[in-house]
Amino acid sequence: MELSGAGTGSLALSIAAKPDPEAEISPGGQDALVSPPRPLVDRASEALIGVMAQFATRDAVDDTLAATLTLHGSRFTSALRNLADAIARGGFDFQARWEEPYFPTQRVTWTTSTARDARGFIDGRDLDAEETELAGTLVTISNRERWLLDTADPDSDDGVTTVKLSATNITDEVARSLSVGDEVTVHAIVKTRMQPDGRTHSSYQALAVERRSEDRPAAE
Repeated sequence: MELSGAGTGSLALSIAAKPDPEAEISPGGQDALVSPPRPLVDRASEALIGVMAQFATRDAVDDTLAATLTLHGSRFTSALRNLADAIARGGFDFQARWEEPYFPTQRVTWTTSTARDARGFIDGRDLDAEETELAGTLVTISNRERWLLDTADPDSDDGVTTVKLSATNITDEVARSLSVGDEVTVHAIVKTRMQPDGRTHSSYQALAVERRSEDRPAAE
């Protein structure tokens, strides 16, 4: 979604769920024998506004708020962080309201200050980080620059994507035991950020590297 406007004032958006609720409530057209669950989009929207309200009122201690974000997962937290960053950089107040039949209306307001606080809280605790594994071929190894790793990507033209890795957590002993061209598995933490042009960028921090080549063992 991209918004633009001129002058002062406010913008109001009405957002409705695109998926058919019946597809979630009665998959395959079969009616539930008990009370059907609320559609996922309704539950997700309520959860999002609930967490945003905790930031707005700070009615939860930091550890409790961190535990809530951890429970929702890194993708949820990354999306929330991107929203906070957009509000903080845009310098506007954000008001959200979610309405659905038979349930109380959910409301929240974020000021620019609230957004900066939320962004700093998430960044300070790395709550939007997610552990992942990358398998590929080492292209470069350096004690100063980011490492390059060629990984399989069926969506790219040549079937390969080159990933940049920060290797500051990798010991010199392990780095010296590796060579360009080694097939490795990298255990890493990934963070996803939304750029000003709307595209997303993922950054990787290597935690450990294991060689998959069979010619020689990697350093312990």
